[in-house]
Amino acid sequence: MKHYPSEKWADYSRGTLGKREAAEMKRHMDAGCRKCRQASEMWSTVLKMAQQEASYQPPESAVRVAKSFFAASRVEGKPSVVTHIARLIFDSLRQPQLEGVRATGVAPRHYVYQAGTMLVDVWMEPAPGMDAVNLTGQILEKSKPTQSIVDIKVRLKVGDLEIASTKTNQFGEFHLETLPIASPDVQLTIGDEPKITVLIPLGLIGGAQSPKFD
Repeated sequence: MKHYPSEKWADYSRGTLGKREAAEMKRHMDAGCRKCRQASEMWSTVLKMAQQEASYQPPESAVRVAKSFFAASRVEGKPSVVTHIARLIFDSLRQPQLEGVRATGVAPRHYVYQAGTMLVDVWMEPAPGMDAVNLTGQILEKSKPTQSIVDIKVRLKVGDLEIASTKTNQFGEFHLETLPIASPDVQLTIGDEPKITVLIPLGLIGGAQSPKFD
């Protein structure tokens, strides 16, 4: 039994073949050629996916966050800077509470982010007796957990606006204090030009919103 090549079934699915040839191919499938029917169904699926992709529009919130990353790093004006967006790999709020344990107060929020071989451990908790939030953390090398990253600049920013900044100490630790920030564009930036910069999207400082896992 004659089989039609894959590119012919691609044209058949797109409706670009002549009427005679398309009719012959349909008769071929109707005669029971399983191989050609599978090829036709595959290209029909590809066509539907391509049509859906062309009409897809990303959420406005995702576009806004992406623009804030570019604004914070000024990539367009300083192409020598390499910028990495850290990936959230742990969020304490997503962990199930132990059975029988009741909350006695506001618990610290614990995040762990990864960017390449860099691990960033971040704790967020209310400052005692103050309407403020403490951000403490530590930056380590994943391949060498005992090796901290020292004397590297850490900034708290909302878009392009710097709220607070510090540097890691001899143990790779840092501490920042801020008022609660109700903005989805709040982020930590680690490093400084011309060194590598890492961006960490935090979500709302002092709020209940959680960063998204990749």
